[in-house]
Amino acid sequence: MPIRDELVARTIERLRSALERLAVGEWSHGPTPDAHGPDADERLHDLREIRREVERLYGTYVGSGSALVHRLGSEDLLGVLRSAGTVDGERAYLLAALIEVDAAAIERDPHGADPELAEALRIRALDLVLEAGLADVGETDVDDRVERLSARVPPYRRAEATWARLHAFAVARGAYARAEDTLFAWLAHAPDGSVAPAGRAYYAHLLTLSDEALEVGNLPRSEVEEGRGAFEEALTEAGVASAS
Repeated sequence: MPIRDELVARTIERLRSALERLAVGEWSHGPTPDAHGPDADERLHDLREIRREVERLYGTYVGSGSALVHRLGSEDLLGVLRSAGTVDGERAYLLAALIEVDAAAIERDPHGADPELAEALRIRALDLVLEAGLADVGETDVDDRVERLSARVPPYRRAEATWARLHAFAVARGAYARAEDTLFAWLAHAPDGSVAPAGRAYYAHLLTLSDEALEVGNLPRSEVEEGRGAFEEALTEAGVASAS
């Protein structure tokens, strides 16, 4: 269901506007803006305003400032958002947006850009927006945000839990071909742990679906068994024990 809290909705809109400002011209993925260029003072003022807003909102929605948020990993942040074992999808959606803006601001700082921290924050934003999507938060831009953040987070930097969320998100969306591609990428980049049972459960689930559902998900039934066989071969090559 969509975001219900009007204050949250307005905050998200402000964050989106801030992110758009950071993505215009020299604030995009090109070099860090020239600290001495003709627009330097105005850009630096905008950047500082954004950073102040980020700091204030961290305090409002996380109960702490950026220093702590920057130290916490995805699972720690999700723990803050979890109640009775369930992640609050609205808060995860909001915090993901806030962290993404924070990452963009840090990356664009002409007096101290920190690309490594920006990338680490994008990983956390990706995990959070995936959890929001899995919680069916209902916002229409979740898929676009997942795609945008995935493009900025190299596969080799994704933790096993991130791969698991990406796979589960694609399955929940009925994007079965994408879920299969994610499964094989997960196996290639993080072959330990839960990828084998997740993959086997996935192919077992596919066999319960109708031909129509599989076609809509771009994975016709004729390709399901082929994919399952290829997955088992890949598990063997990766040194993962076969199913008993």
